[in-house]
Amino acid sequence: YYQRPDADHVALDPGRTSLGGYTAEAGVAKVGGAPWLWELSAATVSPGFELNDIGILTRADEHRASGSITHRRLGLQGFARQFSAGAFGHAAWSYGGVRQATSMGLFGNAVWKNFWRSYGQVQLHTRALSDDLTRGGPLMGTPQAWSIDLGLSGSHAAPTLWSVAASSFFDELGGWSASLSASVSVRPDPRLEVTLSPGVTRSDVSRQFFDVFAGGPSATFGNRYVFSRLDRSELYAQLRVGYAISPDLTLQLYAEPFASSGRFHEFGELTEAGGRTVRIYGSDGSTIETLEDGSHVVTDGADQFTLWNSDFRLRSFRSNAVLRWEWRRGSTVHLIWQQNRWYWEGRGDHVGPSSLFRSFGDAGEHIFVAKLTYWLSFR
Repeated sequence: YYQRPDADHVALDPGRTSLGGYTAEAGVAKVGGAPWLWELSAATVSPGFELNDIGILTRADEHRASGSITHRRLGLQGFARQFSAGAFGHAAWSYGGVRQATSMGLFGNAVWKNFWRSYGQVQLHTRALSDDLTRGGPLMGTPQAWSIDLGLSGSHAAPTLWSVAASSFFDELGGWSASLSASVSVRPDPRLEVTLSPGVTRSDVSRQFFDVFAGGPSATFGNRYVFSRLDRSELYAQLRVGYAISPDLTLQLYAEPFASSGRFHEFGELTEAGGRTVRIYGSDGSTIETLEDGSHVVTDGADQFTLWNSDFRLRSFRSNAVLRWEWRRGSTVHLIWQQNRWYWEGRGDHVGPSSLFRSFGDAGEHIFVAKLTYWLSFR
């Protein structure tokens, strides 16, 4: 465990599992009426707060505050039936006064005359300091970034439900990401429903933590905190099928082929605690050599160390088939078949649609489960 009141870090007793702590949250909002709605909230989690096994805690040592204001118009004439637009903001900082995040943005939502729905959002993320980018090391600066989210969906009362969403992100260091997802649900028969939800993502992460090596400068406390860029691609398709064979006998199917790749490139080390710049290997008197196995040997003065090959290209196929029979009131039988197929290789070239189809034939495991439930009545 480390706490970082400043740019330095202080090691605490590793056997001390609980320091004692607290958490609190408060908010006030106007959620009804028109045309103006607003919301304010604040929360705090002390550094020593610990949930143990009663819940999930993503982070401690944080104050955060957020707010939003919305202008809403209902019962409109013309193209739209309903429209709302507004602004929001969010800030977070540690108990040591380190500003961890500040963001603000604008958003808009509309219900159109044909009952289609749309939304859009643009957000600015200002520069801040991260206490987890170096994985237990010093604070590190995060870049200014922008994100955009758009979405469109059909009428909720239509026999065929559909939606499409797109998002993009880019920062001042050249990092970016773009994703597109969709969903369509059809009911060709009252007893049958089919839903397909595919998606694709491409990104190039500007600051991806890689490893820590000794022998760094005093500005980073004698360690080298190595980062890289990460070129990623991802494809998936989720299929859900529900079929009622009879009122007491149903079949549920779920299948998801998935493929992803990652290529680490442009390696370098953090130049100073609290900074956001990285000294790229292969410049400033250092050299980097790529070996046949994909690893890299870095030479910097008298120091030499190896960056192992972490590139990956993987695909998987997971599915569940559940047959449920209620053979008497309250008593059921479940027959379950689960597949887990996967494949991995140490190269990072992009995946394509063919990778999804190839996942069907990969090696894996099959799991069969039978479950019987019997309802006992003592009346």
